[in-house]
Amino acid sequence: MRRADDGISYRQWEVLQAVADGRTINQTAEYLGITPSTVRSHLHIVYRRLRAQNAAQAVSIVLNADPDTRHNRGVRRLRDAVLVLGDACEAVAACPEGTVSVIAIEKVEEALLLVAPLLREMREGSPPAS
Repeated sequence: MRRADDGISYRQWEVLQAVADGRTINQTAEYLGITPSTVRSHLHIVYRRLRAQNAAQAVSIVLNADPDTRHNRGVRRLRDAVLVLGDACEAVAACPEGTVSVIAIEKVEEALLLVAPLLREMREGSPPAS
């Protein structure tokens, strides 16, 4: 799936986020279920496309690329949260009845970490209900 707004794929964005969050290449590979060479390849592509020197600079470029950065950042974060929620639901649904895998739990935790602040921001930023 392509991210039309910044020219990198969702998977490349996941790799970039993981590395920017402080994970090593090997930790990112294990976390995302891909090989370390795939992580390096994704990062190389991201850095080249964004003309970035490192993960922090690439994240900054992506988040500040649009004229209305606050709105677009919020929309992007909401879209990413929805995608992660979908992944979490699929991971839980794939577990045998009465069980939940560690990967499914991690995906649910990741989704909650993304969604909770967004919901709080939306609630605080919305006008009071009439």
